[in-house]
Amino acid sequence: LQAENDILKKENKFLKDNHILEWGKFTVTAYTSLDEGCDNIAYSGLDIMELSKYITIVAVDKDLIALGTFVIIEKDGNYIDALALDIGGNIKGNKIDLYFRDDKEGAKKWGVQENINVGFLKQ
Repeated sequence: LQAENDILKKENKFLKDNHILEWGKFTVTAYTSLDEGCDNIAYSGLDIMELSKYITIVAVDKDLIALGTFVIIEKDGNYIDALALDIGGNIKGNKIDLYFRDDKEGAKKWGVQENINVGFLKQ
């Protein structure tokens, strides 16, 4: 298990040092399928409840990060690999909303995380 974790850190370090990714400081919030206004169909038209079984979904400002972009969220030395498939009314600039499916407690525990390193493919 430790070897796998070391490999993951090395792979993500490669991505972090690779110049095809743009890195910035973001505020990362959380949302769920149970939130008012969430119908589980992303702005992209895809069913995020179904897709989130396989990959983490995030909502982004599509003027900054294109929909369909691979995103890496780094928090406390751990990495969350995600796909930008949704937008939100309050998601502007360096803000990302992390989709927690129907996990209200997990979303509440996540809360609002400030100054989180986020990497995404340059456009």
